[in-house]
Amino acid sequence: MTPVRLSSNSAIRIPLTADPVRAGFPSPAADYMQEQIDLNSLLTDDPNTTFLMRAGNDAIRDIVKDDFIVIDKARTPSHGSLIVAEWDGSFVLRRLHNRMGVTLLLADNPGYPTIEVPEDGLLVWGVVAGVVRKL
Repeated sequence: MTPVRLSSNSAIRIPLTADPVRAGFPSPAADYMQEQIDLNSLLTDDPNTTFLMRAGNDAIRDIVKDDFIVIDKARTPSHGSLIVAEWDGSFVLRRLHNRMGVTLLLADNPGYPTIEVPEDGLLVWGVVAGVVRKL
């Protein structure tokens, strides 16, 4: 996984319809476009601190291999945060768990080990701010 910085210079604008999609009969205004949204502003607080990385496995529920993970390096991690950390020479995607002075990195999928962080600390690379998936 190699992080790729998002660029504030490249707006990605996609038309947004005025009405949300509903099951049933189509709206008469279905072809009416309300505005355009910029994916950079939708996915980031600050493009200078935001990176994309591909998920390498299915350790976390609702994130599958090859999803794009939106990582914000400026967010402060806290108990329960989904983070990307440097561990044992590579990046890992885990939930940060702090309990009674012990820091753990937990996977949602039981097929992945829990990582107990030594007292000398952990290098949190960033907090996950979103996920992009191509269907």
